[in-house]
Amino acid sequence: MIIRRVVAYCTAAAPFSENQILKRETAVWYPGALWIPDLADKLAVRSITMMTGDVALRKIQSGEIDPNDVSLIAEDRSSEADELIRLGAMGKVLLCFESPLFAASFYQSLPQVSPYFEHCMVFQGAAQDAAPSVALHHLYFPSFDIAHLRKGQPWSARNHLVMIAGNKYWKIRRSPIRWVAAKIRDIVFRSPERFSKKYASLQLHDARLAAISYFGRKGLLDLFGNGWKNLSNLPAHWQQELAATISLLNPAPCADKLATMGAYKFALCFENIEFPGYVTEKVIDCLTAGIVPIYWGAPNIREYLPDTCFIDGRKFSSPADLDAYLGKISETEWAEMLKRGREFLNSDAGHRFSYKGFTERMEAALLS
Repeated sequence: MIIRRVVAYCTAAAPFSENQILKRETAVWYPGALWIPDLADKLAVRSITMMTGDVALRKIQSGEIDPNDVSLIAEDRSSEADELIRLGAMGKVLLCFESPLFAASFYQSLPQVSPYFEHCMVFQGAAQDAAPSVALHHLYFPSFDIAHLRKGQPWSARNHLVMIAGNKYWKIRRSPIRWVAAKIRDIVFRSPERFSKKYASLQLHDARLAAISYFGRKGLLDLFGNGWKNLSNLPAHWQQELAATISLLNPAPCADKLATMGAYKFALCFENIEFPGYVTEKVIDCLTAGIVPIYWGAPNIREYLPDTCFIDGRKFSSPADLDAYLGKISETEWAEMLKRGREFLNSDAGHRFSYKGFTERMEAALLS
């Protein structure tokens, strides 16, 4: 059967291939991905078939579809998107959910690649690099379903402070020989360049580790996440400083992030970089779970969230100053912040961060 109307979703993420990311049971494991099966369902109602780029290429090669009947969504840099455009597919939407710290190739090539697409969805800090010919949209990270908000436990039943974060660091620690081997591998497999030294000064991993060190040593923090059993990816001074603290905290993965956070009053919430508009699921998850986030990230965060529903970590000169401030917050003040967070999620501004809101914007762009 010839498929006449196709939307191909292209990304370099291997687990997304073979149409796997179109399944809700797969997408749920990847932050920001649940809009993809939602969009596939909405397009199907219009008799438009959505598939991943690798499947689209295979169907073109077998003659099942004509490349001229294919519209593209390209996330990050994708060799499949490049090939589909070369074959005659239409570039509709170009976007990237990763920060410029870890998606160097995308941000470096944005001025050259974006003219091949009608729409470009990027974080505000990258907007000036998109080609003037494209319809530009600021990207709001899809993070929640309004029907699945959590209340969490009452103040008296909650623990003090939590952080849910994997053990990641902005710079990969490799020997010179391994660096050369990795570079050759990336060239052979046409892997996009990931790390950008240009934005290293804006990374927040060191600030996050400093917070873990301070609050962990004082016994005020519970830490959850993968990878903390092995600190060899961190610089030597962090390995030395954190070894005893991590052993004391004994962090483990959590099966239900929102339920875990709902047992605490406050959450330490770090993006991986200070970049305009880079507001991800980390802070929205806190509001969804019913916990007050302490936020470090986008310098213009107040353009995206009202400052009545979160604590701006940049206001404090040290973890000790933040610690003292948290000790003075009353149950009434805390409950008011939770209320404001819930009001935001139910507002038009909050809707932009929902899966439904993102799907609506994407569908409108595809059908324009």
